[in-house]
Amino acid sequence: MGKKYKGKTCVYCQERPSIRQGDHVFSRELFLESERANLIKVPACDECNNDKSKYEHYLTSLLPFGGLHTDAKEHLSTLVPPRLERNQKLKKELGAGMGYVTRADENGNESRVLTVPFDGDIYTGLFEYIVKALSWFHWGAYIENISIVLTTALTKFGEEMFQQHLFSLKSKNTIDETLGNDTVKYFGMQVVDNEQITVWKFEVFNGLVVSNSKDEGFHKSTCIGAISGPPQVVNPFRELFEE
Repeated sequence: MGKKYKGKTCVYCQERPSIRQGDHVFSRELFLESERANLIKVPACDECNNDKSKYEHYLTSLLPFGGLHTDAKEHLSTLVPPRLERNQKLKKELGAGMGYVTRADENGNESRVLTVPFDGDIYTGLFEYIVKALSWFHWGAYIENISIVLTTALTKFGEEMFQQHLFSLKSKNTIDETLGNDTVKYFGMQVVDNEQITVWKFEVFNGLVVSNSKDEGFHKSTCIGAISGPPQVVNPFRELFEE
């Protein structure tokens, strides 16, 4: 089945052809084994596939620790331990930096949530690849190398700003998808008159509670916001992407 991607231009670099089966846009390891059928694939060259996989190997070991989704517990008990055994360096980092934070749900009920040290740049960096892949998959648009892709972890306030300033743009195409048992959810829109301009919001494991490894003790529940487009369009929105 993957042969249909062979020879197509890589969606990430647009410089080399895909020479094997397609790349899974969202890593199979994000999902329980029972939820891995029919995941989205796109053409990707070996170089980009390998670079993207480095982000994925790190994140699929860490995200279940901070995930608010019920399936995150099964990930932790069955899938994460063997991954950490293969990466002893990361296992030691986790052991040294784990902690707990008290979190209130929508009804005001408090609970203690485990957090782990987390490199947010790797998390947001992965979604630069994902934006390019989904733009091609859903709308047939390559996000060109002269365009910019900005990504950021959104607080609740950040989500409101995204809604006000970016999702209010006039769209010609939208997509609202859920993958697995709500493991990954995303909403995207392509702006009228320029297929390079897209806006996205992603949620993995129903949001995350993480501690930023560069700012010890800082915790937040997040989704990911992203925008792509020409520099003259994207740069005025940079303030929304600065913590």
